[in-house]
Amino acid sequence: METDQVRAIAVRLRHAMKAAHDGGDLACFATETFPDGYCGVAADFLCQYLCDERLGDAWQRVSGEVPQRDAEPGPRPTHACAEWEDVIVDITAGQFPGRPAVFVGSQDAWYCGITRTGSGAGGIAGYMNADAVRKAYEAVWRRASAD
Repeated sequence: METDQVRAIAVRLRHAMKAAHDGGDLACFATETFPDGYCGVAADFLCQYLCDERLGDAWQRVSGEVPQRDAEPGPRPTHACAEWEDVIVDITAGQFPGRPAVFVGSQDAWYCGITRTGSGAGGIAGYMNADAVRKAYEAVWRRASAD
């Protein structure tokens, strides 16, 4: 797997998800702004897309609690991204201060600080609203493939 190829796909998919969100194609997720609140969906779509493009078949959706700065009160924010072997691909990292819009690479200090709460096969199978999710994914896929 070529990291540069995965990075190009990740950037393209992030733009496609933003366009699909703005066009109403992601309405089934009822989240108002992109990328805020889309990390889980984005990780699943990314895993599915990378598998569809035959760039690895063992992509995982990993999730966890993000460390808070200056001991902010309240529950810790959560985050999810895609991972394969030692490569993290995160197309919603930019919702956190100081993070790039798209991150592709080995765990840096920020990712090492996340307390993992789950991991599993990423992709769009298993969503309760399967038809709506499939249509949303296809809308993103069309946009990403057109670029």
